[in-house]
Formats: sequence, C-alpha cells, structure tokens
Amino acid sequence: MDIYQENLQILKKRYPHIYHRLLFKKSPRFSIENSKNEKYPTILARDGKGRFFLHSSYDPREEARRTVESLDLSKLSSLWVMGTGMGYHIMELMNKRNRGFITVILETDLNLFDVFLHTSVATEALQWPYFLFSAGEKVDLLSDVESLLQTKLNFNMGRARFLVLPGFERYDGKTYRELADKAISFTKYRYNSLGNSVEDTIDGIVNSFKNLDVMANSPGIRQLEGKYKGIPAILVAAGPSLDKNIDLIAEAKGKALIISSDTTFPVLLRKGIIPDMVVTVERIPEVYERFYSGIDIPPETWLAALNVADNRIFKAFPDRHLLAFRITEPQSRWLDSVTGHKGGVMTGLSVAHLAFSIANLAGCEPIILVGQDLALAESGQYYVSGTEDSDGKADKSGDVWVKDYSGQLIKSTKMLKHFLDWFEIMLKSVKTRCIDATEGGAYIEGTEIMTLREAIDTYCLGSPGVTPLREVVGNYDPIALDFFIEQLQDFKRDFEGIVSFIEDSQDTIDELEKRDDLNIEKKGVEVQEALNEVFWKITYRGRVAFGIQAITSTAMTRLGSYGQLQGEEDIKEFIKYVRRFFNELSQALEIWMYTIERIIRDTRSGIRTANQNQYEGVKEMAVNV
Repeated sequence: MDIYQENLQILKKRYPHIYHRLLFKKSPRFSIENSKNEKYPTILARDGKGRFFLHSSYDPREEARRTVESLDLSKLSSLWVMGTGMGYHIMELMNKRNRGFITVILETDLNLFDVFLHTSVATEALQWPYFLFSAGEKVDLLSDVESLLQTKLNFNMGRARFLVLPGFERYDGKTYRELADKAISFTKYRYNSLGNSVEDTIDGIVNSFKNLDVMANSPGIRQLEGKYKGIPAILVAAGPSLDKNIDLIAEAKGKALIISSDTTFPVLLRKGIIPDMVVTVERIPEVYERFYSGIDIPPETWLAALNVADNRIFKAFPDRHLLAFRITEPQSRWLDSVTGHKGGVMTGLSVAHLAFSIANLAGCEPIILVGQDLALAESGQYYVSGTEDSDGKADKSGDVWVKDYSGQLIKSTKMLKHFLDWFEIMLKSVKTRCIDATEGGAYIEGTEIMTLREAIDTYCLGSPGVTPLREVVGNYDPIALDFFIEQLQDFKRDFEGIVSFIEDSQDTIDELEKRDDLNIEKKGVEVQEALNEVFWKITYRGRVAFGIQAITSTAMTRLGSYGQLQGEEDIKEFIKYVRRFFNELSQALEIWMYTIERIIRDTRSGIRTANQNQYEGVKEMAVNV
C-alpha cells in the first residue's frame, strides 16, 4: 500500500467526516513545483493578483524550521495552525514532541489537504495524539471548530495562539481570520456564560433526568423535518422594536408558522395573538415562574424545549411538547442518541437561535425575524414593553457597539453581540431566505431588510396555510426507562474510570517525591506528564469533560502561569497546585457519581419528577468544591 492509500485509511478511521468531504474537491488553484534547491517541492498558487508560493521557493523545509523555532510554545494550551500544504511546518512541530498543548490544524482547501495526504508527514501527524485536524469548506470548518470547542478543547483555550504562514494568509486569510474569531468569540461566551460552576451544570443534568418520562414518551423536533417546506415562519423575539409592529403578527395567523420565544409568550397572549409554538432553552426555575406559571395556555400552542428545561414547563403542555438537544454539548448529544436522535440540532446560545434552527429544520421559507434587535433602543430599553426585565439589568456582560441598518454604531452588549455573531455564521451556512422585519436594532449580515407589513403582504397573505402541529407531529413510540438506566450506569462508569486514573496519578506523584535519584526539574517534568495524561483522559470522554469544565478551565488558566518550569521553588509550588487540583477534581467527580446513582435509584423507584429540593444536598457539595 502506498503512502497516500495508507493515509486515506488512517483518515477514514480517525476523521471519517473529512474523508467523505474529499469526494467533493473543486478544481485546484495551485501546482506543485520544485524549489530552487531541488530538495523539497513547494506549492505555487494563484489568485486574482497573480501567482505566489505557499512555502519558500528556495528551501521550504528550512523556512518551516525557522518559523517553528521562533515560536514561544512554553505557555500555550493550544496552537491553531492555519493550512497544511506540504506539511513542513507540521513536521517541525512534531519534532518538538511537546505534550503540553493541543495543536489544531485547519485547511480550507480540500485539494491542498489531499496534497498533504501524499506526504509521509501526514502518516504520523494524523495519528499524533496531540494533533486535531479539520478540512473542508468554510461552513464545515465553522461547525468543526464549534464541536471541538465543546468537546476536545473544553479547557484548552485559556492560552491559545493562532499561526498563519504568509503564503496561507494570502491564499485564504479572510477565512482563517474568521475561524480564529469564531474560536475566540465562542470561547469567551462559554467562559462567561455557560457551565460556570459544577452546581449550574448539575442543575442541567438533574433537570434532564427528572425529565426521563418526557424524553422517553415525547416526540422531538426532528418530527418536523421538512414538514413545512415553503411555508413562511415568523420568529418573535423580545427586542424593544417589537413594540412597533407586534399587532401585525395576528394577520399572519394560519398563514405563517408563528414561533414565539418564552419571553414574548405572555406578551403575545395579552394581545390576543396565539403562536403555534413557544420555545424555551434555559434550565433555571425562574423561566417557568415568569413565563408559564398562572397563564391560560391555548391548547393549540405547542412547546419546543431543551431536555434541561424545568419539568413543570413540560407539564404545562400535556401531550403537545417537542424535545430538542444541544448537539454541540456531549451530555445532550449522548441523551439525543439514546432517545433515537429525536431532536439534536445547532441550538446556538439563545431561545431565538433554537427557534431559527427549528424553522430551518421544518423547511420554512422565508424565515422572518421580528423583535430581533440584538441591541438597545435609544431610550436604553432592552426588551419589549410588558416584560419584567425590559431595562435589561440582568445582562451584566458589558457594553459593545454594533452597526445598525444604515451602518451607524448603536449600543449593544457583549452577550447580544455573541447572539448576533451566531446568526451571521448560521446564515452563511444555510440556504434558507431570511428576512429581518424587526424595524430597528443591529444589522444582521445575510438577512434582507423589510418592514413586517411588507413581509406579511409579500409572503404570508398568499400562503397555502399552516397545517396544525398535532397533525404534523403524529404518533410517537415511547422508549423503555430500563434502557435509560443502562445508559446512566454506563455514564457513571466513565466517571469511575477517571477517578481511578486520578488516584493512580496521585500515587505516581507520591512515588516521584520519594525518589532521591531524580532532581527537582525531572520531577516537575514527570508531574507535567501525569497532569497532561489526566487532561487527555477527560478530553476524550466529552460527556465527563463538560460536567467539570468550571474546575478544569480555572486550572488550565492557573497552570499556564507556570510556563516551562524553572527554579526549585516554582516547581515545588507547581507540584503542590497539581495535587490540589487532583483533589478538587476527584471531589467533583464523586459528586457526579453520587448524583447519577441517586437518579438511577429514584428512576427505579418511580420518583422521576420529584421536587428539585431533593438534590439541594448534592448542589451544596458542588458549591463547597
């Protein structure tokens, strides 16, 4: 078997998604040329301005060696390399044999990646455990990056660096910068807003398993796939501009699929507007209390909610709720798989994002956005009138400025800017026509601007009509709870495996400190190796990694301050901190195992919708950690 065929087999095994993408290569924009020293080939590319070399035209191997040699890799948690080419720089990175960080290698041109597969470098690099690859069109890479950040890079972005060689910058620098911005933006959002404590994460997983009956007996949003093809959808968000046109939405009833966010649901009902669907993503109990409790919910309105939603919300919509799962979160992806893949989608970061994904999944076109300001009104108003938080005091993410429809800067927040970024990325990856009929707020790139009056007159009044959701969803066969219990036990075994490995690592450190034949520098290196192995064990068990992200992310930031260990006191302090980290990690994992065992016991005894208070002891343990 030649090198290329061998590499294809490795690729098919480790990266099957990239393997299948290679079938759709476009015509190459480059040629392979001899370098001037004739030892190593180089790549001659072309663009609208002329021809240029991706690697040195004289000695590409030496260029790569000097480039990598000039990098300070001592304090990195991850290195993002943009472009593969002939792989010279990748080979030099492997030669360093640095096990202290993950290297992510992205290639936007499948033909260039195919060239890389013809090299012996690829044979080792594709199997090197500290390398992660992605190659394909921009939309594929954006999806891969988000998935990596949710799984294998859960806590490796604290000290990330991005490397783009000059030739690759000219070749596709715009896409590489967009990928880097995506990684940075998404990481900031996760660190600031998601999984910021073991307690919060346990809230989500406990809610999930309190909803076992719901997950077993309910259909998912996949039941809607393609069922509303060509039917317009109006997605009603809670931005302040909704005050301008909320009354017009009633005219589209029966002509467009009206999907409301939970925040706007009570506001619409007070106006006599009955949406076809209301969407919820948050796990906190206040969502039920603010938007559903004490409300006379119309029987024709269905609920679409994440599996972590408060169980009381599902109860408020008996026999008319659809499940959704965050496909980018390991636990949710796992739960989606054991329930028959009924609702895994790109749920994004907000309720409006999930509404968009549902409308797109259903085949709706166009998708009409209303109340999607993603910015503050001139008065400082944050939400539509009639909501409890119209002034937006709950958003403490900080102020930023974004462009409005005319290109003028208007005030927004970091959180809303993240929501805006998600929309713009998604709109580049879907073919659905999207109309922004908000009539105010931030400009969302990829949308067409219309007033709601124009959008309704153009797309809704001539619509053939909306089939009721009950007819579309149809019947659903439930899943046995015994099957869930088996999966829970498997989940618990994942945690037990990590705990056992940590105990072995602690024993290794104990033995190292007793040895007189090793100097302190060698002991520091050995402890680093043990630490890295623990991180990798966690990383490759994604559903475990997400549950302890708060602890591991904090630890990665702290551990990065030590850099390459130098000096006896620094090394001793480093070893002391690693011990402390292992102890805290073990405590967190024990909490998870206790929680899962309790859920298994309660599920067996039929206590599946018990009051949240029964888990307060578990949460208190988490807070102490």
